[in-house]
Amino acid sequence: MSTRGRERAEVGLREAFVARIPEDSAALLEQAGLDEMLAERVADAQAQWPGVSVHPEAFVAYVADRVAPGIDLEGLAGLAWNDLYLACACATGSEPAIIACERAYFGNLDAALASLDKSGALTDEVKQQVRERLFVAAPGELPKIADFTGRGGLGRWLRVVATRTALNARRRTRREAPLPQSPLPDLGGDVELEHLKSKYQDEFKQAFAEAFETLEPKQKTLLKLHVIDNLTIDQLGSLHNVHRTSAARWLREARQTLAKRTKNVLTQKLKVKPEELESIMRLIRSRIDLSVRVLAGGGEPE
Repeated sequence: MSTRGRERAEVGLREAFVARIPEDSAALLEQAGLDEMLAERVADAQAQWPGVSVHPEAFVAYVADRVAPGIDLEGLAGLAWNDLYLACACATGSEPAIIACERAYFGNLDAALASLDKSGALTDEVKQQVRERLFVAAPGELPKIADFTGRGGLGRWLRVVATRTALNARRRTRREAPLPQSPLPDLGGDVELEHLKSKYQDEFKQAFAEAFETLEPKQKTLLKLHVIDNLTIDQLGSLHNVHRTSAARWLREARQTLAKRTKNVLTQKLKVKPEELESIMRLIRSRIDLSVRVLAGGGEPE
């Protein structure tokens, strides 16, 4: 391609991308190197998946729809562009792309599913359900794979989807005890905390729900998998292909962030003395897991 042709192609990519990015990402447009980075990422993705075809401008527009607000050039460059390219093609129903996705990633799902289903009885069924969820969409909607945003690898994201699908299938085979309606259940005779529970029940429920929604998608998914689906630290580590210490740290940070943000919401809503606020924090920390189970049970992976 001539220099002029390459420049025209870069301008086309930039225009397609800029037309779709969030409004508060305008600073990204002022950073040098955006045009070249887009062209390089498209070329790399095409080289990674030579049998998969996506129009370059359609691809960068697809990525723009999924970038986080306020992203900078470094963050944009760090997305899993090659995986996003494959996901973009799969979302259009491209058969070569779907075949490439299964060949590249579905074999790795067996290890993740084996930790949940020792007999292997559910593995084939779950993988078929995953195929249907990922690649088949209702009229007017996009398939599940379009939810992949590139913040992390596609393989890890698929393991989470498969794990949630397996857990849902396993859950259907047994009767679960009903969940309590209150995110603040019996507190075991602690008179002070029982008083706070009674006094601030509604405020806590609202604050916790608001705080939970502000968590990063990975944090919400970790809490759901651990609290709702009873995955151990080792299973979480295996699922995300990291050492158990990393999984434990992620989970601890998710709990701490949730408690802190719940406290912040309550502080804004309530007029309480410092000592009472500290007691409220004890209440929050003591009931994080059960509150997640009550308020976020049954959610989809994010």
